[in-house]
Amino acid sequence: MQLHASLAICAIVALGCGAGIEANSDGGVDGSVVDAVRSGPCPASAPAVGSPCPYDPTALWFLSCSYGDDVVPCRRRAFNCNPDGWVVYAECASTSAACPSAPRFGGTHCDAKGVLCGWSSGTICHCMECALGIDPCWRCFPPPPGCPSVAPNAGDPCEAIDKVCTYGEVPGSGVIAHCDRGTWQWRTPAVGD
Repeated sequence: MQLHASLAICAIVALGCGAGIEANSDGGVDGSVVDAVRSGPCPASAPAVGSPCPYDPTALWFLSCSYGDDVVPCRRRAFNCNPDGWVVYAECASTSAACPSAPRFGGTHCDAKGVLCGWSSGTICHCMECALGIDPCWRCFPPPPGCPSVAPNAGDPCEAIDKVCTYGEVPGSGVIAHCDRGTWQWRTPAVGD
């Protein structure tokens, strides 16, 4: 009897947690819906810079929280919790140049150095200076196997304990998403790490 009651509670919780999460037209998820079902230390909406946060001086990493659904992680609003409160980190500019309709093969020529493109498949490409005398060319990063196709927001719930997924170029426009104690956290190493 106790087992059946536990299973019923688990089923109700699972249905309640997933309710209302829908993919949008580009294959991402609607950040406002995901934010509403968050659990854990991240606020439901983007915090004000400098506002208090649950800083833990014993933690190995700063708590990170992100908001939005752009395939390119650095285009989302992302915050770290440090001793002075919430701070913005690792943003990149949106580019005005048009992205191709589909990802290109890495190493093929591109027209506008600095353009960052992301597709609903999760592939992220960056038009940048390349070796072999081809300047500029696409450097592309498909989504990591066995991970969500698009980087989950830092602060979203997760179940794959200690799962690590790298999206895009790190360091650079991408992030390392780590499922830490039931919550996705972004790890962005400094250049040279």
